[in-house]
Amino acid sequence: MKLYAEIYPFTKERNINEEIQNLEDYDGFDIPDNPLGYPKTPPLLIGYVLRKRYENKEIIINQTLNSVEEINIRSVIKGAKYINSSIVFTMGDKPKYGNEINDLTSEKALKISKDNDIKTGLILSFSKSDLMIYKRLKSNADFYFGLNIDNVKRLSTFNEYNIIPYIIIKTQKNYKTIKAIKQPYVDFENLREYCDELEKYGIKSVLLSTPGDKRGLYNILSVL
Repeated sequence: MKLYAEIYPFTKERNINEEIQNLEDYDGFDIPDNPLGYPKTPPLLIGYVLRKRYENKEIIINQTLNSVEEINIRSVIKGAKYINSSIVFTMGDKPKYGNEINDLTSEKALKISKDNDIKTGLILSFSKSDLMIYKRLKSNADFYFGLNIDNVKRLSTFNEYNIIPYIIIKTQKNYKTIKAIKQPYVDFENLREYCDELEKYGIKSVLLSTPGDKRGLYNILSVL
């Protein structure tokens, strides 16, 4: 199973460097874009830092669509191609500053990106019905980040698609942060068993996140 680490877009270089060091055993990295609507370091910049450090790893940058115009999206796509990264489009959280723009839909951004020969993914929320999930899967993205998976068995219905479950992991250091997020999570000590179960349903890759615990991504490697 491929392991992807979510790199939090800290605004201080020291924090970013601390987070990405010693992660050479991961297959790749994903960088969210302005989580919770707060301005953070652009994923493209962190992607460049990662590319300079890990030349052969897969890098996925996230790009929100609700607060930027089409020309900005096209610029980010060109930047993703420059650093040889993939891209995931999401509508994003409501911005804390400025207004929502919603210039492009996920499907339109997907088409522009794939027209530029970029490996492109979309968000797939398992809080939706199976019908809504199938509708999203018809978009023909290269992969999908599966969010809000509270019942692993549902994946058996969609195992012919390239779904990468987003796994939030609770550690001894981030308990309060996890509770505030209010999304499904997995206890650190149960992670190996959880990933083994995912493999039974055809999952070949997972995205791992330890919000609030900078050392968590490194410690996870001891159990996977």
